[in-house]
Amino acid sequence: MKPRQEKPYYLLPREARERAYAVSPAFRELRPYIEGRLGEEWIRYGPCDALRICDDLAGSWVVWSVRDAVEMAGYYRAGADAVASYYRRLASELEEACSTGRLECTAAGRSILPPWRADYTARFIPTLFRAGWFVASFTGFTPGSDSSRAPPRTLAVYASVREFDESWETPPVRSILSALGTAYSAVPLALLLAIGIYLLRCRIALKIRRDVPVLVATGSIALAILARLVLLTLIDVTSSPGISVLYAAPLYPLVLAFIVLALGQAWWARQSAHADLQGARDDHARPPLLLAGPKGPP
Repeated sequence: MKPRQEKPYYLLPREARERAYAVSPAFRELRPYIEGRLGEEWIRYGPCDALRICDDLAGSWVVWSVRDAVEMAGYYRAGADAVASYYRRLASELEEACSTGRLECTAAGRSILPPWRADYTARFIPTLFRAGWFVASFTGFTPGSDSSRAPPRTLAVYASVREFDESWETPPVRSILSALGTAYSAVPLALLLAIGIYLLRCRIALKIRRDVPVLVATGSIALAILARLVLLTLIDVTSSPGISVLYAAPLYPLVLAFIVLALGQAWWARQSAHADLQGARDDHARPPLLLAGPKGPP
């Protein structure tokens, strides 16, 4: 469905939902929950907390609120077939309303990624640089994890099934992790140095055809980091806050691995060059061998 006014993160605003309720009996079943206490809780623990959007559902929290509304309507308790049948009926009604013009709709998106808009393009590059600096500087990094934010009934379900190891919460472990977190403050400078050295080593390797496998491995890590940053940027630009310690967690080990490989390879290359130079000096300093010829007649 196409909102009458397109604003960042308002994927399915209230006015668009009201139009959908009017044409879809299946979606109308969810109205008491989405527009009631359930929706208010998801607004409080979702967009209001993360985006300071407190007047409506926004971002990917729309998905969670709809899912919870379907559960409160009783379909999940009825079994998988009932759930699948409900979602098929919902999709059929909304698609029929779109095709007949009763609803103004955009082109179908891919998964939960909404159709691309012009304002996404303008925000993409600045957001990508912001994501890169967020990861490189370990902004907001803590040794533990933040508490989950969700409606109490959702947290209660999670608490009833989780298995949580709290051994890392002991003071000695937290002290070690805190010290590591402080040490990570040096990462930005080390990363800049590693990038510069890596680019220089790539230029040298192209000339002498040496150390190529190590450079390829290091470059593969850099590409993996870039791919994740692009993914987080897409989420942040189109749907909900994607630049966070939680979503960036897989990148921190890769950043450290890139630094270690880039600096380690440079150190190893320097040691090899020094050894080669020392060998050349030793060869130059060694006296020439005098080959004795056959003895002539006295």
